[in-house]
Amino acid sequence: MLTVCAAAGRWREAVQFWQSMQVQRIRANLLAFNACLAAFVFPGRWREALAILGLMPSAEVQPNLVSYSDALVVTSRGVAAGASRVLLETLEKQLLLQLRMSELE
Repeated sequence: MLTVCAAAGRWREAVQFWQSMQVQRIRANLLAFNACLAAFVFPGRWREALAILGLMPSAEVQPNLVSYSDALVVTSRGVAAGASRVLLETLEKQLLLQLRMSELE
């Protein structure tokens, strides 16, 4: 449902569905988080996108390139451009960490 909302540009419905998941104690996985993030890209809802991205660690969901890509796209517009720099720095750190971990395997 979140993916459908994102594809249709219906961010309000995505938020309602997200909230209903929380009420029903349905644990969001990476796909759900990314779909919700995607719903905020087209309308430029950067505050909401950053809030969802910020929830991922506490939900024990590791953001991936799609997560950061959507967050970067939505924050690169207008007043949130400073947030894009922080996101890029965070992404760089995570990618370096993943690279180091894969070298140890």
